[in-house]
Amino acid sequence: MFIDGNSLFHRAYHAYEKSAMRDGKGGVWGVYGFVTLMLGIVDKLNPTHLIVGFDDPTGKSFRKEYDSNYKAQRSDKGEDFRAQADRLRSFLTELGIPVMIFEGMEADDISGSMARLSKEEGFFLAIATSDRDALALVSETAYVYQLRNGLDNAIMYDKARVIADYEVEPERYMAFAALRGDTSDNLPGVYGVGPKGASAVLKRFAINELLAKAEAGEISDPKWVLESKNREIIRHNIKMMSPVLNLNVSIKEAALPLMLSEEIRKRVTEENLPSLESRIESVLFGVKTSKPTITLDLDQKMVEQIVFVDYIKL
Repeated sequence: MFIDGNSLFHRAYHAYEKSAMRDGKGGVWGVYGFVTLMLGIVDKLNPTHLIVGFDDPTGKSFRKEYDSNYKAQRSDKGEDFRAQADRLRSFLTELGIPVMIFEGMEADDISGSMARLSKEEGFFLAIATSDRDALALVSETAYVYQLRNGLDNAIMYDKARVIADYEVEPERYMAFAALRGDTSDNLPGVYGVGPKGASAVLKRFAINELLAKAEAGEISDPKWVLESKNREIIRHNIKMMSPVLNLNVSIKEAALPLMLSEEIRKRVTEENLPSLESRIESVLFGVKTSKPTITLDLDQKMVEQIVFVDYIKL
């Protein structure tokens, strides 16, 4: 199971912000919200491995170096947000959960590299996310568990389901997304091209074939691809949206349940997460307990991207 830490923490932070939970070290509501949702997902999906990945916390991004407008519309998160994010990363690491961060990379790049690894090492990879762009990673070994209005409404996407719902093969989904654009990342698509138009043209051509034929004057339809500015938009978006696939990822240290020690138990208590201590021990460390637990139902709409890995040898 790979969790996009930035996406999940952002949603948890704002979902619990009104609670203003604090302790002697500062705000803790974002950490509490993240852990609550993480436990709910792990408990429901029962993965054999668990990894949490974050964007480079320094803000460095090779995509921003290539395009200064990338995510430029997003406001600064604030000092408290950053402090709680740092606290969360430290806490997860001290629990024994592998936390992956790569210089200049995003969590999406880690999930893409995990998809590549699943083919190489022969395990099935399931990517749980509300981000549609992850559908481009669907393959014989990689599936997307797409969250829709909560875990109960999630859909497991294989190749057939992607084609049924979007009328494009997963291999062509990135081109589909590039034509559509992504306003959240400040990447406009081709004007006038919607999902139906994008899927229709991608049934006829692979994207590189389409661009090459347009530039060679071999086609006269669709009209929009004949305009050089639109071809530039498509190539730019594909470059910006495509995940890095060659990161040095591994699941060797990510097996569940985690190893519980008195030191870790003490650390959980020190983090001041009311009502979660016994659930953390049960879900992450496999400790059976008869103690009553209190579970808060976190708003599942906050989930943006969560990825899990079920390590099953072919």
